[in-house]
Amino acid sequence: MPAVKQVMPQAFQDPEILRQLLAQAEPFVVRQAAAVPPELYQQMLRQFQSHQLTLFNVSHSKASGGIENFHSLFEAIERLRAGSASGADPQALWQEYQATVGKYLLPSQSLNTQQHFSVQLDIQAGSALSRRLIEPITTAYARCLHPITRRLYLNTVVNISRGHSELAYRSRNLHAHNYDTFTTFVSAGPETAVYLFTPSFYRQFRARAVPTQPGILLFFPEREAVSDPLFEQALVHVNVQPGDIIYTPPMWFHCFHHQGEYMNIANGEFLPDWLPARLPAVNAETFGADAALIAQHMRSLQQFALRGGPKNL
Repeated sequence: MPAVKQVMPQAFQDPEILRQLLAQAEPFVVRQAAAVPPELYQQMLRQFQSHQLTLFNVSHSKASGGIENFHSLFEAIERLRAGSASGADPQALWQEYQATVGKYLLPSQSLNTQQHFSVQLDIQAGSALSRRLIEPITTAYARCLHPITRRLYLNTVVNISRGHSELAYRSRNLHAHNYDTFTTFVSAGPETAVYLFTPSFYRQFRARAVPTQPGILLFFPEREAVSDPLFEQALVHVNVQPGDIIYTPPMWFHCFHHQGEYMNIANGEFLPDWLPARLPAVNAETFGADAALIAQHMRSLQQFALRGGPKNL
């Protein structure tokens, strides 16, 4: 498997080199660029017990009640939307919605962190939790971007787990989105690896574009379309170390394999200055009938960013 391009922190901090890297629209990893406190993993788990936080349960165990794959969740929501449009009983739909979504949501104080688990937590920008634990880590990439490009900050997601993510389950968290991400690794076991597929796999994966917020799309492949031999064609980053930052361009499918204590912080960003060069690649040859939808959503993000969105930095 070909390796993801590696960049030293000194090169990442050079504005001209960083412009060239972003212009290539390919993944790269900056080795140990962020100063990560070794106790951060345990600090986050203590937050789960001391605060009422809502976690998204992505455990691969059926017994845990976690998701089989993201398609199962969105297919269930699509069925509910269809029922609503057809005039089905609103009370029955609401009960079904609560049962569907409730399967994937987990109160943080009920999480048994001594057993195997895998959860995601959305971090609210500017919150006390963000200021204390997250922002000191993510400034490692943000301060390098600030001099060379406008940024529309979109979201921060913490992925944290304990246990073994079996190779056979890589397809369950394979996904892409229509914005850039900078993912900082906080804790990573010896088998941690990142797999990335170019947007050219979109039609082969029979991917589905799922609108989640205005301007934002997530893309999920059909599980049956992702076989283990396909991972031989992925770019891969192995020997992951705490402090590594991996950049994922828009529409690149990616997933993480890990074991033991694992945590990353993924920041979603939209970079409006780069959209004109990227839009020509959003074409029907690569994305089929979804090309127009993808371009429309990216232009929406562009308009919001240029109007000075609330998180424009």
